[in-house]
Amino acid sequence: MMLKNLLKTSLLFILIVALGSNFSACKHDPIIPDNTIDTTGTDTTDTDTTNTDTTNTDTTNTDTTTVQQPHCDPDSVYFEQTILPIFAANCATSGCHDAISHEEGVVLDNYAHIYDEIDPYDLDNNVFKAIIDDSDNNRMPPPPYQRLTYDQTLAIAQWILQGAPNNSCVEPVVVCETTNMSYANDILPVLQSYCIGCHTGANAGGGVVLNTHAGVKASADDGALLGSIQHNPDYSPMPKTLPQLDSCTIAQIASWIQAGALNN
Repeated sequence: MMLKNLLKTSLLFILIVALGSNFSACKHDPIIPDNTIDTTGTDTTDTDTTNTDTTNTDTTNTDTTTVQQPHCDPDSVYFEQTILPIFAANCATSGCHDAISHEEGVVLDNYAHIYDEIDPYDLDNNVFKAIIDDSDNNRMPPPPYQRLTYDQTLAIAQWILQGAPNNSCVEPVVVCETTNMSYANDILPVLQSYCIGCHTGANAGGGVVLNTHAGVKASADDGALLGSIQHNPDYSPMPKTLPQLDSCTIAQIASWIQAGALNN
């Protein structure tokens, strides 16, 4: 218990110190660039463009290569891509905080409902305190479901300290790498974000266990995993209540399955 309390205290300290400093309450007047063009004394009356010779312009060596620049801020956490999947898979489930069950009157299935339960810029709210609570009676998600990972907890904390915006950003996929897919690096993070919250242990949704490699491989081998994420009509579409996974992620999971669904 002392270790758990130490870990929790350390997490809060790291979150508040490392993240809180990124979100200053100070406001500054915007810097407006001076776009005034000084034409005083400029003589344009004799400008002659009639004899401009462009016939010998050599464009053969013009380098027009463009580098794809990321447009999503790497220091920001986006609600649509990161926060909503965590709540949908771990909190807004049947018997807990979905619209039907609304346990303790709390619904966590969309931005408006989640925003109602947290305090922007402040980690001292019931939802976040339940996430980091070390008591099985009070923590969220409750047993037998697994508690959120450190990365998931950190993401929620950073999003709250950003002001809990309803933001979204997806980087354009230039090349989708599907070779040599790794269970640990490529598949498990997707399962943790979208699946494991509902598909864990004895109470796994539909009897499908996805919190162990053995369970994932069994679902991969019988076609259920790929069929569900591809929205095959013979299977229940997954992730539940969320949009279909992007085509690159589906292709990567398919490639990993085709290679033997290895625990690599």
